[in-house]
Amino acid sequence: MGKLHTVSVCWMKSINAFLGLLGLGSIGFGCYVLFSGYEDAYSVGMSDVAVYAPLGVGCMLFVLGILGFCGAKHQSVKLLLLYFCLLLVLIAVMGSTAVILFAYAGTLDNVSVGNSADLVDSLEGKINDFQIAVYDVCCAAEGFGDPSIGCNENITDGCYLSDDASYDKIKGTIADSLCSALEKVEIDGAAIVGDPNITAAACGGGDPAVFQNNIATYVEGEVEIAAYIVSGIGGLILFTMLFSCILMCKKKEGVEGDEYSQRAVSDRFDEYDQQKAANMAY
Repeated sequence: MGKLHTVSVCWMKSINAFLGLLGLGSIGFGCYVLFSGYEDAYSVGMSDVAVYAPLGVGCMLFVLGILGFCGAKHQSVKLLLLYFCLLLVLIAVMGSTAVILFAYAGTLDNVSVGNSADLVDSLEGKINDFQIAVYDVCCAAEGFGDPSIGCNENITDGCYLSDDASYDKIKGTIADSLCSALEKVEIDGAAIVGDPNITAAACGGGDPAVFQNNIATYVEGEVEIAAYIVSGIGGLILFTMLFSCILMCKKKEGVEGDEYSQRAVSDRFDEYDQQKAANMAY
């Protein structure tokens, strides 16, 4: 039990130092995304949650790292118990997040390999229309390709599903900053947005279907990486929960042992006092 306790302490200190540093790294990445001009590129096809999530997760990991490290170092049952409860919440959140990310990556894969007209699912349709809107605003409007049209029986690829009024509303949400950000993102050496006369593969070579495939592939790759990272951290947290339980149980045994020793000493003093009193009476 002594060796296991030593291993548990070492693991808790090491993993929580790592979690603290990982939290700082996540906070730094979130700040970088927000202030470097990549915010729109990072959230393309997703919501603003994708931008602010690294900040929230980073703060949580940093607090957990400090709490777990101090709990292991000082062998504090209260800190370890609070740490364990927070880990339960975190593992539930991260498990749900991993499932959502893998599901979303699958949805993006359907958008990237399927024809636009076949995307009957509401989420797939919205992603499709958003990507085509990005092409029209960032590429076609700049003369980097032909504008897209609505899907019909003759046009089933690289087209949008919404009616004109709804699609125009989607286009209205595309900011110039998104186009500028996508000019910095490259796939196979070519920027997602750019002049195809300079770089042939930029803006899908002027083809909305190719552009849609490129941007879906980019986002899908980013989402899958995030999903694997979340899953890996979740596995580490499960081991950490086990070791935190070992430390709490060991500390409890130590407290009970101390209490037993104190009671034994107290009983001996009582016996001594009683014997002394009996001798004096005699």
